[in-house]
Amino acid sequence: MTGALAPVFIGSTTDACGSKKIVWIVPSGAVDVTGEHPTSALASIRYRALIPMRELAARGHAATLLQVDTEAQLDRLQNLDGVDVVVPWKFSEAPGLFQRVIEIAHAKGAMVVYDLCDDHFDHPTHGPLYLRTCRSADVVVAATPMLAETITARTGRIANIIPEPYEGPKGAAKWGPGTERLKLLWFGHAGNLASIEGVVPKLVDYGAKRPMALTVVTFSHTDLTRQFKQFNQRHRHRLSLRYVEWSLAATWRELGATDIVVIPQDTNDRVHSAKSSNRLIESMWAGRFVVASPVPSYVEFGAWAALHEDLCAGLDWALAHQEVLESRIQGGQDYIAAHYSPEVIAGRWEEALLRPTQHL
Repeated sequence: MTGALAPVFIGSTTDACGSKKIVWIVPSGAVDVTGEHPTSALASIRYRALIPMRELAARGHAATLLQVDTEAQLDRLQNLDGVDVVVPWKFSEAPGLFQRVIEIAHAKGAMVVYDLCDDHFDHPTHGPLYLRTCRSADVVVAATPMLAETITARTGRIANIIPEPYEGPKGAAKWGPGTERLKLLWFGHAGNLASIEGVVPKLVDYGAKRPMALTVVTFSHTDLTRQFKQFNQRHRHRLSLRYVEWSLAATWRELGATDIVVIPQDTNDRVHSAKSSNRLIESMWAGRFVVASPVPSYVEFGAWAALHEDLCAGLDWALAHQEVLESRIQGGQDYIAAHYSPEVIAGRWEEALLRPTQHL
């Protein structure tokens, strides 16, 4: 349930010196406002709306969350007088509604911030919307440098780069696998399942020298439990699979129980290569070592994770250097605290909201 659709205010609604009134507009149903704090099953909304809202409120800004899914509900935007900034979220399936949001925001004198965390410029439906909005927005934001480069190349706009902060609890750096199976964890959106499915045959082969148990945390409309049971009947002596339905609590729990987090990606796929480092950051912040593909946003963490095109080569490296893994995790956590805390990322948002995005 998403609760009431009335605006949800975070922070003071009174003007303070230099403060901004900021409205994030998201699709109805994307945010649950029934609990003490708004939350969402969509990682991009948590990282790029809810956490910035909370932190900007702590800096004295008035942050508002508004959920809409019909043009009639845009009347609520008319009632938010004195709005300085509007950040419309992903309405890719309703471009007409999205355009009306921007028109109303500009009519009220608000600055429109277009925030992108995916590269869909070549998508037949989303691509034209991306192009139009990047050109008409006052500020363009990109989650990664690679995405910012694409935005500039396609639109001539110079995007503000705002990464995604850590979200979960900090865990103690830990390396201490048991003597039986090495515990691996993959978590993410079901749309990325192909990335882990593609390396399962290699993991089965690798399991001949070190049996492993892979937990997959996601939300799938297919019966992964049944599929994994059938797989385990054939391969469990080398690799066993376990499905856990996604939730934030389940993610933190499984991060605490695993030995290694694996994040394979196709580095030749431009869309996936433009994605942020949030899963690597969450895993290391939780105190776990990461073996991942060297996509651009991960390279920054190469001193603390094992980045290899071949996932099994990364596992080999980790098992051959067990004595340094805890110190590597701790070093990564120190770096994340300095560069990817919610407070640091809020500062990046504040800077972006104070100036328009430049054109080349």
